Amino acid sequence: MIFASDRFARKVKHDPIWVRGVGVASGTANLSRRKEFTGLESARLAAKKAYSMAGLDEPLKKIDVAEVHDCLQC
Repeated sequence: MIFASDRFARKVKHDPIWVRGVGVASGTANLSRRKEFTGLESARLAAKKAYSMAGLDEPLKKIDVAEVHDCLQC
């Protein structure tokens, strides 16, 4: 995947794929400070932001690929 300007993308690819939404959120790695232990509230918040930015009301029916990054080991 290469992120590029509109002009450059159209020069190198006749049908580029556009990123329509990006969501970022963070939370604590400290389990004792989390509201729940079976999921990450920050991941849900980031997803909601990206879906909203992209104008998706039913993301599970419309998304083919998602890039997710969790930097707990960074």
